[in-house]
Amino acid sequence: MRSGPSKKMEAATALLIPPACREEVLGDLYERYRSKPQYILDVAGTLPLVIWSQIRRTTEPQIFLLESLAVYLSFLGAQWLAVGPGEFLRLAIPSLAMLFGLRLTSVYSTRPWTPLLAVSFAFVASAGLPRWTMIFGGCLAALLLWVLRMWFPQRGSRLRETPAPAGSVMSLDDIRRKTLEFQVKISRRNLREYVAAAFVFLSMALSFQKGPLAAVLIIAGVLYVVWQLHSRGAARTAPPDGDFATYLDFHRRELERQRDLLRTIWSWYLGPMIPGLAVAVVSSAIKNPRPWIFVYAILVVLLFLGIGKLNLDAARKLQREIDALNAMEAHQ
Repeated sequence: MRSGPSKKMEAATALLIPPACREEVLGDLYERYRSKPQYILDVAGTLPLVIWSQIRRTTEPQIFLLESLAVYLSFLGAQWLAVGPGEFLRLAIPSLAMLFGLRLTSVYSTRPWTPLLAVSFAFVASAGLPRWTMIFGGCLAALLLWVLRMWFPQRGSRLRETPAPAGSVMSLDDIRRKTLEFQVKISRRNLREYVAAAFVFLSMALSFQKGPLAAVLIIAGVLYVVWQLHSRGAARTAPPDGDFATYLDFHRRELERQRDLLRTIWSWYLGPMIPGLAVAVVSSAIKNPRPWIFVYAILVVLLFLGIGKLNLDAARKLQREIDALNAMEAHQ
């Protein structure tokens, strides 16, 4: 009878393998088992390749670029709030460490708290930066990554969210489940936005003396975003005892409402933040005319452009879902 690795050894190995391919890799390792030393060497050689493969599979270049900009801008802004302009190149060290931690932890979990785990990588590679810079920058980066992942889930977590093919038949339970899941998703999105808004409000209050006009404008922009999100993008209650047509019509109208919200992202979400950020950049450039402030401004512009583009892409995806519902209704 052919022997295999012990249950304890296999259980320990399973913890190291990403969940998405755990059973397949464990099966391959079991088939190649000859002895304990050979098994350990096999695991050591296979694991990096498996992790790298999962990182490539779940990483989208556009979203990764946004994450990179968000992390670096967080530490750059924290450095300015803490001690003023510094060596902005040195801030790339904890930023790169946090991005590496984010990609690594995302391979094992798509939970919202994974950005918090990635902060620990930044603290390990703090490069002698002030403690306040690391604390504030890490928290702000984790919060921005949290919001970005809410708006743009990574590829692996979207595999189950593909819309039904045009013309397919859907039952009452199916449309009710899709409706409720969509409303829960919108509620969670808004909650994260409210948390982010509270953090920005607190940050601007703490930095009020450094730039009162910029702080006031940013706070006003945040309040406008929150108001728009609540009035135009809040999740609505689905009909408790509706029939198929009722749920279909409700879900379609909700998709259209969120589609329109994403299409106008510049007017209610990104645009209101521009005046405060512009005043902050200009006033900083006047007080401390150093190259880093222009780098910061360029990175903010790129971040805004990227967020705007991805929101328009998300609006097009919602439109495809609406078209699929219309086609399905015609075949019901």
